[in-house]
Amino acid sequence: MSPAATLTLLHCPLPAALVRAVADFSEAKLESIMAQTGSQEDVHMADVESKEFKRLQDLPSMKSICDVV
Repeated sequence: MSPAATLTLLHCPLPAALVRAVADFSEAKLESIMAQTGSQEDVHMADVESKEFKRLQDLPSMKSICDVV
């Protein structure tokens, strides 16, 4: 799971059991994808061909927003 997702889950108001279930599912899904591709490296889990991905790439990053603030 990405550090950003982990940090978000740690600070969310959801019950701990639900957060744990989401984290466990994410880890299992990543392991499944890595097994299918035979990769030992991190897997890019975004569809880089989608319009949504391209739209999000045009938005400022949190780092640049934090730098401004």
